[in-house]
Amino acid sequence: EAAIQNRAKWLTECMLNMWGSFGEETQQADGKQKPRSITIGGDFHRVSSWRDVISEAGEFIIGFSDNFAEIAYSMPTLFTTDPERFRRNRELSDGWFINTDFSGVKVRSLCEKLFTQIGLTDEDWLIELD
Repeated sequence: EAAIQNRAKWLTECMLNMWGSFGEETQQADGKQKPRSITIGGDFHRVSSWRDVISEAGEFIIGFSDNFAEIAYSMPTLFTTDPERFRRNRELSDGWFINTDFSGVKVRSLCEKLFTQIGLTDEDWLIELD
């Protein structure tokens, strides 16, 4: 039994070394908690839904990245120029539409993918939950 517990502790330490934010409650959205805010690159945004979170992420990418269209075309299930393509969407400031029909877990995953593409790390953004 002690050997099993030691092995579990060692594996946990390995995982935490590989994925530093693994286990942090505010970053690991289970989809059932409601988001309160998202901070990206020091910019704080109060939100009330996961749709707000993904919309704020899209707006940040537009303002931060010089190659938004390239990112958007690489993620066709998230971005479109056709307002009828997604069941639920929001129009972004540059005329593109962002799909907002995702669970909290999926929104968290999409944010991580988006921010990684533009060079942000887990320390550069945070979703706070109620």
